[in-house]
Amino acid sequence: MFAYQGAYSDTYKIEPLDWSRFFKLFRRKREDEYEDEETEETDGRSACSYTDSRRKRRKHRVPSMVKETGTYLIIPALRREEKATVFTLILDLDETLAFGRQGPIVKRPYLARFLKYANSIPNCEVVVWTAGIRSYAQRIITAIDPEGVIKHCVYRHHKWYPGTGGSYTKNLALTGRHPDRTLIIDNTPDCVTRNVLNGIVCQDFVGGKGEADVTLLALIDVIKNLVASDLAVPDFVSTCADLKLLPVKDAYGRKCCCYFLDESRWGGPGVDSTDTLRKINRDLQPPSTPLNPLGGSVRKHPSYGST
Repeated sequence: MFAYQGAYSDTYKIEPLDWSRFFKLFRRKREDEYEDEETEETDGRSACSYTDSRRKRRKHRVPSMVKETGTYLIIPALRREEKATVFTLILDLDETLAFGRQGPIVKRPYLARFLKYANSIPNCEVVVWTAGIRSYAQRIITAIDPEGVIKHCVYRHHKWYPGTGGSYTKNLALTGRHPDRTLIIDNTPDCVTRNVLNGIVCQDFVGGKGEADVTLLALIDVIKNLVASDLAVPDFVSTCADLKLLPVKDAYGRKCCCYFLDESRWGGPGVDSTDTLRKINRDLQPPSTPLNPLGGSVRKHPSYGST
């Protein structure tokens, strides 16, 4: 009773509630809470891109993975007119483009040049596919891609990641993209074993070497040759002189074959079967406290290895 005392007196009247203002504030709050779950595209730019004209207040990009259970796709489907022309370049994140799971984010040398070239390829969509969780992926992408070249981001999710601690792979069928126009680049052989003719395995990047790391320079030239050849991706990968088909063991010790990038033409390391057979998937290793590549001992970044 005390709260409503005088509510109907002549000297104090309650103003009617402005419901339109209430719902506007409610919608804004909901958008702030769930903006990282958007999947729609606007003006040709996905929700992984920077804000469009209707949402100027958003200051960062968000992953654009499709999480709905009614579809097997993990990124938004292409429009009908795009299916025959779009070239999809899928990139691993940690130890391929950058290193950040155990401390400060370290960009791989020549990353800016690589992304600039990828952005110049006609009808090319760049997708990041990482085993890191959503917050980790968002943090890294925001740091390494200020120009918004990366259009979509796939992160750790039960739609593709088993979550049992065992081996996992990245099945390109889940993207809905045509295999003749889809290339995946990863530092882990396990991730490309389902799509051997569409995958390139590169050297690990853990924050060292400086400009002596020429992986991304080599990949620029390889992708240039692919685009110029007008070949289907599997045909190019199987005939490219800079890619070597070598045996490797997966996380369960089973032997398979993958195409490895041979960087010797650019002054980088070559590859042979002895090296590749020992290549491991660091995502499956137990947490540890290794040295920070920038100096000093650091703790494992909590947002990478656990959900």
